[in-house]
Amino acid sequence: MVGRSNLALDLEAPEPRGRPNLTAEQLAKLEERNRRARKEGDDALTKTLSVFYCKMLVVLGIAFPVTEALTPKVASNIAYEAFYLFLYGGSVLFVLYMYATLTRDESEEEIPLNPPVLSAPLRTPVSESSASISRNRRRSSLFGIEIAPTWRQAPKAKIEEHEHVRYGSFYLRLGVAAFGICSVIFSALEFGRFFELRNEDECRNFFLAITPLCRITFVLIQMLFIFANNKLMEIYRYKVIAKFGLMHMIATNLCEWLYVLIEETKSDIYHIREKTFQHSLHDSSSIEYDDDDSSFEETFWSEGRDFPLNANWTSQECYKTNIMGNLLKDTSPYLFPCNVEYSLLCAVILAVMWKNVCGRSSKSLSRPRESGLNLIYSRSMSQFSVDCTSAYKGLFVGIVLAVITIMSLIMFFELVYLPGYSYSAVIQVNILECALFFCGTIAALVLVVKIQRISVQNNAGRFELEHILLVVTQSGVFLYSMFQVIGSVFSAELSDMETLAIINIILPIGAIVQSACQTLVLLDASRRRCDTPAQLKEKPGRQLVTFLLVTNLAIWALNRLKNGRVEFKPAQIEFYGKWSWAVITHVCVPLVVCYRFQSTVCLYEVWKRGYKLKPVAI
Repeated sequence: MVGRSNLALDLEAPEPRGRPNLTAEQLAKLEERNRRARKEGDDALTKTLSVFYCKMLVVLGIAFPVTEALTPKVASNIAYEAFYLFLYGGSVLFVLYMYATLTRDESEEEIPLNPPVLSAPLRTPVSESSASISRNRRRSSLFGIEIAPTWRQAPKAKIEEHEHVRYGSFYLRLGVAAFGICSVIFSALEFGRFFELRNEDECRNFFLAITPLCRITFVLIQMLFIFANNKLMEIYRYKVIAKFGLMHMIATNLCEWLYVLIEETKSDIYHIREKTFQHSLHDSSSIEYDDDDSSFEETFWSEGRDFPLNANWTSQECYKTNIMGNLLKDTSPYLFPCNVEYSLLCAVILAVMWKNVCGRSSKSLSRPRESGLNLIYSRSMSQFSVDCTSAYKGLFVGIVLAVITIMSLIMFFELVYLPGYSYSAVIQVNILECALFFCGTIAALVLVVKIQRISVQNNAGRFELEHILLVVTQSGVFLYSMFQVIGSVFSAELSDMETLAIINIILPIGAIVQSACQTLVLLDASRRRCDTPAQLKEKPGRQLVTFLLVTNLAIWALNRLKNGRVEFKPAQIEFYGKWSWAVITHVCVPLVVCYRFQSTVCLYEVWKRGYKLKPVAI
């Protein structure tokens, strides 16, 4: 009886709750999973914090220059200048830290423990890669005697070499270098103004020398960083520092963009007022399109007289001479867009780097190095070769249009300031621009049809950076063109020049249509590549790609030399007002110019890579 009751109690007793009995291997896997979950949570938190940090810096980058420009009662601008010194200094320190870390890790890698020992010729195992074979032969073949050094294993914390990360094509980074050089020249001219100050206590401003020097250092260091990022971004051990450092550099470029934009707009407003005042005193006009230009200037003066300007622009008694000031005024229409384009390109490139650092998984950090024929194939891809077949006709027609564009620009700048010829100068250059847009639209539409004969390759993401820049800068084309259309339509009835009014409406519409068609064909063509001998022989659409490449260079020259000047759009100035149109121009024109440059880069990539047979790696 007792035995039965005990048996019943044993059967009814619940199982003890708690962690089931796990083996050591299962416990290790569970701990690893928990550790990985905590690490992913920490990565997400640092990613969000880095974005907030960048946003805070950009907000300050908007508030400081706007306040400095609009408030004439600012007694001291130490905080304003110190903010930019913090941006430049932080970016430079981050890049130097990455270089120092890379140098230290390279010095710890593969240190020989024993001196070379002479021995009999060694036979390399079959499984060893051809890259290792060639490296060992180069290092150890010495008159038929093999040298076999013993190597220490690299530290485990050092991340092994992984796949090549591509942050823009070589030509894109070459453009970044060119724009960076122009930015350095712009900052050097600003630095030169320091030596024109009078040696008086109230005129001393050391920030006038320190800030441009720090900006020059930042631009040069950042250019070196972008060209060497494939090595530097392999150090994923310092992901937190990399996230905040890259976001700091992104914020620095955006703040630099906003700073130059506001300062250049402020400068334009000051010089427009100065020219208007001289016009009222000496009866000297810049560009006269009708007989009511004087009333237009009076209207502008009455509309814009309440716009405050900082005292730094109105007080010129601290300068002994104004040589550098005049140089800045004369060269700023050409150097200013370069400064903005440099900041934009660097910000997008750094954003792609930050995205890759945040999205880099632990599995991708330990991929083996390339070996065998794969390594040979990757080296052959870096060899430069140009095949100009099926491109001569498009190149010839494009060069003809480029020559006509250069001649039209020369005539424009020679005639626009001559009394009685300014109207003809504007008409002829606008007609040429309309013709370029029409030819570019037709070429893009025909290319859409011809490019369908080329096979689609699964290389999504290969030109991610180029596509981001293309779409972002195209928004500037749309904005600038829509502002022109609105201004031309609403001011057309006020204008007596019907031909110019019609052209001012057709021209921006043509820019919108041409840029839309060209962007669509570039996004499609970048995914295609010849994969049969028939396609390689025919090269469908290559003539049109060549023509579009040269045409974009011609439009780029027009945008850089003509459209960047505020005074060359009289209908828009009359509708928006001079200072409003100056703001619109300085915001949109750098994006328009950068779009043409980026289109040229993408067209060259299609021209070079799309019409080659892709080798198959064994």
